[in-house]
Amino acid sequence: MTAWTDPLTFTLDQLVTPTHMNTYLRDNTLALMHPVGSREFSEAGPVGVIAETSLYNSQPTITGGSLGTSGTFLACIYGRHRQGFTTGLLYTWRVYLGATLVLTYAATGGGAVEAEFWLEFRVEALGAANSQAICVHGGTNVIRPQIPRVAYSTSSVDLSVDRAFNVTVQMPTTHATDYTVKQFSSQLVGKN
Repeated sequence: MTAWTDPLTFTLDQLVTPTHMNTYLRDNTLALMHPVGSREFSEAGPVGVIAETSLYNSQPTITGGSLGTSGTFLACIYGRHRQGFTTGLLYTWRVYLGATLVLTYAATGGGAVEAEFWLEFRVEALGAANSQAICVHGGTNVIRPQIPRVAYSTSSVDLSVDRAFNVTVQMPTTHATDYTVKQFSSQLVGKN
């Protein structure tokens, strides 16, 4: 993996060297194409319980300073969801940076169904280490796929230090056969 190097500000008549081209063009292009990332395949999530439960077995960490003032952390989660009840009850999803709750949204269940879901979570730096936008995109049987953005929030968590990233889900009622299970997730960090 290639690390990002902040570009040099060239002066008039400054010679562009092979080192400049390799660092600022080749390596920075590779850093944008292959940002810092990790993947988790193991399942996690609530099964037949009401308690708020993390979808991560091991929460990913946003390394302090990795977003800078204009970077993005992207977490994609793919999984399965089953609800056995027939009434429209709310599922509550929460996003945390460290111990700080930065986004909450609720989705109404549409009846007794079993389906796959995908969710994309973005934490975007807004010009400072302590200013972020948090966006959620995705779809499930309880969140209509045609809606491009299902939730948005801003936060002021200091990301100049390491912070765990966590997504939780809370089921509305106890049904022994209901579940929301993450099958796969990936996380990427890149600077713009």
